[in-house]
Amino acid sequence: MISHVPDANGGHTILSRAPLVEAMVELHFAGDALPRSFGSIPGQLYDRVQGDYPEFEDLQSVELPFVAEFDRVVRHRYWTADRSRLLQVGRGVFTVNSLRYAGYDDFRAHVAAVLPHALDLLGPPKDGIVQYINKIAIGEWEVAKVLQWGPAVPAGWPALVTQKVEARFAPLADTGSLNVTWASPIDDTPGRVLLQLAVAHELKGNSASEDLLQWIDRAHGRVEQSFFGILTDEFVESTLR
Repeated sequence: MISHVPDANGGHTILSRAPLVEAMVELHFAGDALPRSFGSIPGQLYDRVQGDYPEFEDLQSVELPFVAEFDRVVRHRYWTADRSRLLQVGRGVFTVNSLRYAGYDDFRAHVAAVLPHALDLLGPPKDGIVQYINKIAIGEWEVAKVLQWGPAVPAGWPALVTQKVEARFAPLADTGSLNVTWASPIDDTPGRVLLQLAVAHELKGNSASEDLLQWIDRAHGRVEQSFFGILTDEFVESTLR
């Protein structure tokens, strides 16, 4: 995904300074379609994935942020030994997260390996999100030299310190809507901004793993195209190659 850029011959050149910090697939499940007893599901999931995700983390309710749809709150996490990947589950939500992105094929393989377990235990998903978060070093670059498409940043990069700049673009029938967000990093890293790209789509209770993977492929393609459409060639060549 955002670790490479198409070259003139239709192939891909790896970005030596790829800005991606997290890739995620998130599935949501309708409350009335979930198993009545959620209590045993975290343990059953751990039994199935502990070979790859041996570290289990139980999140207490007091640690969870308030959200309008409480069924979608993550309550349990499953980490790889090196903490490069994790799974998250709650009564109405399941996520696969990569914190050390090694390319889309690698990420897709990890999603494909755990997706059947999530569908078997939680049922068919109502909707889903494919999201990529990039931390981009803009330094002294002017906005006009970095952006060629997407939501405007009218007050320049300093505006992102106090507010998000976001926009939603028209949905594609088989892929979903694209959301583009610029924001300041939580750690307020000087000279860096976050570019978050997410595709959200109604899945209509589709419980076939292969169909969901094909949707993830399409969402990934739209995000990748948007990433290299938003940033100027000059900026990519100078800072990410």
